[in-house]
Amino acid sequence: MVADVIATQEAHKIMNDVREYNKLLLENAKIQGLSKLRLFLDTTRTNKLIGFRLIENIPHKTHCKVMSGQIKVFSELEQSIREESSDKYYAYLLQVIDNPDTERITYIIDSAYDY
Repeated sequence: MVADVIATQEAHKIMNDVREYNKLLLENAKIQGLSKLRLFLDTTRTNKLIGFRLIENIPHKTHCKVMSGQIKVFSELEQSIREESSDKYYAYLLQVIDNPDTERITYIIDSAYDY
């Protein structure tokens, strides 16, 4: 019984260390630009491990609506992405926070990239 508790505590410590290391790697990838960020996200389990995901092909008009506060919820963002087109697009790195207590998902724009 005691061994199970100690093993669980050690496993949690290791997972926290892995999460922190993954966050550090994510910060490094963000600094290197969108292509390095894509590669990092494609080759790691960042979405499941620390809750980040990349949304791409955001039209310029939609980006302006988000930045001006006209779009405030994720469903509006998704709808606008489907309806708009542009000659300039953006990508958002989103932090996804799933709160089981409230059964709500919160999306926070961590970074924006134009391409």
